[in-house]
Amino acid sequence: MSVALELRDVGLRYSTRRGEIEALAGVDLCVGEGEFVALLGPSGCGKSTILKLAAGLLAATTGQVQVASQEVAGPSQHTGVVFQKPNLLPWKSVLNNVLLPARTLGLPVVPARQRALQLLALVGLSDFAHDYSF
Repeated sequence: MSVALELRDVGLRYSTRRGEIEALAGVDLCVGEGEFVALLGPSGCGKSTILKLAAGLLAATTGQVQVASQEVAGPSQHTGVVFQKPNLLPWKSVLNNVLLPARTLGLPVVPARQRALQLLALVGLSDFAHDYSF
């Protein structure tokens, strides 16, 4: 079985105005291709932080994070995260919120916009493409 996600001795420290906070230390995780894994634990134990590391939204302070045997160096068009709470940017339209990952990755705008409109249609939100969240 090939490895889909691997964290080796991963640590993450946040800098705050009060100093450094150690969010993760010495985390090892190996998820095989096709496996389903659940991260369980109390609030603040690092579950979301691990997912953000895997998606390239955060960079590990120590250790290695790999997806499909490739070092995670930032966001990728091959990984994504569905957040627990809505994270829409209220100053952007629904369509522009959907387009944000494509723009972040520097993908061509015209095909990305066409795909975003297809996805909005798929979930019944075409009529709201130019509305703003509130």
